[in-house]
Amino acid sequence: MLSLAEQLIFERYKQPEFGGLIQPADLTTDGSNQSCGDEVHLTAKLAGELLLELKHQTRACAVCSASADLLCEYMLGKQVKDLPTEDQVISWLDIPLSPVRRKCAILPLETLKIGLDLKLNQSEPAVG
Repeated sequence: MLSLAEQLIFERYKQPEFGGLIQPADLTTDGSNQSCGDEVHLTAKLAGELLLELKHQTRACAVCSASADLLCEYMLGKQVKDLPTEDQVISWLDIPLSPVRRKCAILPLETLKIGLDLKLNQSEPAVG
């Protein structure tokens, strides 16, 4: 019998609430975990540093997919500065994770951080 936490993970894996694409997106970013093959694709609508909408597409294990979905839910309507910590993301899953599975759980967060950093710190083109 599955625990409530395991049920949540499988529900978010099978029927993600924030799965899909945002088109057109203000942010598109991809991440992968070479050791297990997990792949995460995130798209977002931004207003400055406010995340108006965030969606994911994953080709990944249940832990990574559920983590991506929970991250999208958490960040909805939040400022970039309000990104969760790795420990927060892991706590949402509420199951023991080996070091390898921790990497699966934090891949969506790492992917979002990299994408936001590139988007928000890109230099503006010179005018004139």
